Amino acid sequence: MSWDAQEPPPDFAERVTALAVREQKVAMRRRIAIGAGALALAAAATIALVVTRRGDELARGEATASERRIEVAIAGGRAVAVLEPGARIAWRGTTIEQSAGDVFYRVEPGAPFEVQTPLATARVLGTCFRVSVDDNEEMKMKRRDFGAGALGAVAATLVVIGVYEGKVAVSHGGPAVTVGAGEQAVADAHGVRPGAAPVAARPSAGTPKDEAALRARLAALEDEKTTLERELKAANDAVGKSPFDLSADDWKKLAEQGAFKYQLPCYREGGFRPTPEQLVNLGLAAKDGEIIQAAYKRSNQRFATAMRTICAAPGQRPDDVDMGECMQSLFQGLYAKGTESARSVFTQIAEVRAGMRPEPKSEQLSPQHRMLLFFSSELGTFEGELAKTYGAEEAHRLAYADDLCFDANSLH
Repeated sequence: MSWDAQEPPPDFAERVTALAVREQKVAMRRRIAIGAGALALAAAATIALVVTRRGDELARGEATASERRIEVAIAGGRAVAVLEPGARIAWRGTTIEQSAGDVFYRVEPGAPFEVQTPLATARVLGTCFRVSVDDNEEMKMKRRDFGAGALGAVAATLVVIGVYEGKVAVSHGGPAVTVGAGEQAVADAHGVRPGAAPVAARPSAGTPKDEAALRARLAALEDEKTTLERELKAANDAVGKSPFDLSADDWKKLAEQGAFKYQLPCYREGGFRPTPEQLVNLGLAAKDGEIIQAAYKRSNQRFATAMRTICAAPGQRPDDVDMGECMQSLFQGLYAKGTESARSVFTQIAEVRAGMRPEPKSEQLSPQHRMLLFFSSELGTFEGELAKTYGAEEAHRLAYADDLCFDANSLH
């Protein structure tokens, strides 16, 4: 089987240049609602993140819990902060500024970790502890650059630091008070002092009353989960599927139109990694960021290998092929004989994906056919890798989720 080669339309040079620039810059992202579960979470908590270089000392951001408890990965993933309603924090690296509310911290062992409040600073190496800032008198925190000057604060009434595991050094302009597991320290306008009462243990297998309360809470959460799943399904049904989630019937329609659509995992050095905010929106845990980034890295490697292999001249090593020149050459060949000829290629590829004709052997194909066949299959490979961890249904949701990163386009 043989398919005709192509020739460029009159506006080919401008189109190719725009495509090459676009490949190196920002990927096109689709805006599709991801369901009532994420909407409910967004309504319950406001999280604003500004990340410079995730995972290192310059990672920074801020978070506020409005109506419901929220959990945020901070300090490059080394720590987790659980904010109760009304709590506010901002961070840069391992330095946290807590201006209001009640926050529980779990910190993995490592470099020093510091929580600054209006009336005290808590320093730890690895522990679980809680910091409560009483701002009943509408305390106003002066935002400052971490690492320079003293923390500005006014009208704060009380700060309480309770420790569950390890030790925390609490200070404010004087000698530090060391607080051990089960103890607490109190800071006010008069300084820092040991608390009068021990810290209550975190809920565990304790008294029958504790267990009954936990079972009741678990039952309530199960009911809420069922409700949210029902709302999520309704929201998905209302929104409809992604325009790039193509069935065999969709491909048949594209074949009739002489059109082609594709969506690819975006190409990023090191692989795209979701931000903590994006993971929250997706309903995923902090550890899932590494799993998704690894899937992107493998997809990027497949893309680079496929395109360089297609573009390599006889005797040339694929690794020596310049990606920018490669993509420019492939799209130049696609439009070499004009728009109508390109539409013929689109029709042929769409018919293959619709099951209307078998996929030819690689040696029978032009470079442009091989490129578009890869474009039309890679997202399925990416989704299949995610399914090994998340299952088929969840992997399909993630493969078209707004908070992940994809390049998508429609060609006519």
